[in-house]
Amino acid sequence: HGFTDTPPRGWSIGRSAYLLRQLVGSADLAAWGPPAELLRALRATARDWSLDVALGLAAAAATQRHPGWAETLLASGVVAPELVPLLPEERLLQVLSVRDDPDTEVVLLGGAPGPWTPALTRRAMRLLTSRLLAPPAAYRFAADAAHRMDLSATPEVARLVLADRRLAEAATVLDARAEIARTFADPTPEHP
Repeated sequence: HGFTDTPPRGWSIGRSAYLLRQLVGSADLAAWGPPAELLRALRATARDWSLDVALGLAAAAATQRHPGWAETLLASGVVAPELVPLLPEERLLQVLSVRDDPDTEVVLLGGAPGPWTPALTRRAMRLLTSRLLAPPAAYRFAADAAHRMDLSATPEVARLVLADRRLAEAATVLDARAEIARTFADPTPEHP
């Protein structure tokens, strides 16, 4: 695929950085050596470009579907939700557990495909109940997460709505999903 020299509208990135991300993103990951060593070397020697190289590597890891690179990049602090589906859940939970920034957790959870397990749902609910997120972000996150949360969260989300009606969209989504699940539940066929 070809490169473009102009970043998409709305991106606050220069032309050179954008080209660098594209170039690195199209390279074979096997050519770079061990990811942890590369990231350490980048941070030590190329501070000005290390983020752009890391984001290019994230694009390459997503394209090449490489879980080892995805995990190393996410664990090193790179925020790339497109890498999240490449991690087993237990590794994603470990990556999330070392994050100090709830906004970054929201972005990464946004990359986790659904339906979520109870463990991922608990992580999302922790963000919602801890009040670590500012209200507008919390409402958007709740509404988005409700499409993927485990249905066991339905009563807890309903309790949150009693305290803040602006979370009602999340409760409505979970209620609708629960109703659909009940409607299409596969009854055990009776055989004589």
